[in-house]
Amino acid sequence: MTTLTLPTVDEEIWRYSRINELDLSTYASGAVHTVVTGADGVLSSTPQDHVGVAMTNDPDVFAEMNRTSPDVVALVVARNTVHPQTVVVERTVSSSGIVAFPRLIVDAAENSEITVIERFTSADGVASLVVPVAEIRAAQSARVTYLAINELGANTWQIGHQLAVGERDSNVRIFTVALGGDYARVRAEVKLVGQGANAQQTALYFADSTQMHDFRTLQTHEAPRTHSDLLFKGAVKDTSASMSTPSKVTLPPVMT
Repeated sequence: MTTLTLPTVDEEIWRYSRINELDLSTYASGAVHTVVTGADGVLSSTPQDHVGVAMTNDPDVFAEMNRTSPDVVALVVARNTVHPQTVVVERTVSSSGIVAFPRLIVDAAENSEITVIERFTSADGVASLVVPVAEIRAAQSARVTYLAINELGANTWQIGHQLAVGERDSNVRIFTVALGGDYARVRAEVKLVGQGANAQQTALYFADSTQMHDFRTLQTHEAPRTHSDLLFKGAVKDTSASMSTPSKVTLPPVMT
């Protein structure tokens, strides 16, 4: 990892971040402890086969490192199936000095429905780096709800990426609750590739002491008659900070 070139604050999507403070040489490769409940019938036994179902390329070095991680949970919902339970994925960082790359994949087939909660925790004394990726594909008319909860300890860093792809008439809702971590960053991205696709991105955060919550949002409308909503709200106290860049919205070409 020490030979990798990290991004800098000179790049627009990393501007005002704390990326220049990161030294990967201080971390050894490790893993989070993962417990999955409520996933009977949708938990894949071959999760690596589903890597890239939404994230077809790696937008930065962190996504690139995550792609080769064995720590993958894949939830696959069959066509015309409503999964009756909320799936809960508990991610616990228990050791200091490690970097971990957990990946969650939600692949919802045509006219299916699923709700997933992914929760990240660590003790305050744990000084580590967690680099999670959540990739979500909602096929035609599928409905996916995803909630990420960050309750990491005061000395843990998080650099995360959420990417959802919505096909025709799909509905994707992504919620983030950010409470923990020293520096906690989420790149929240949706791509609406099918006509009539809808997406909702909502985040709530609270920071105190020297925490920093960093949100970067991107919304790409590749198909006509797509719709997306964005709401990020929070509060800071003490010397903490938050960063939320204006959402980058890409619209489909105008038909003439």
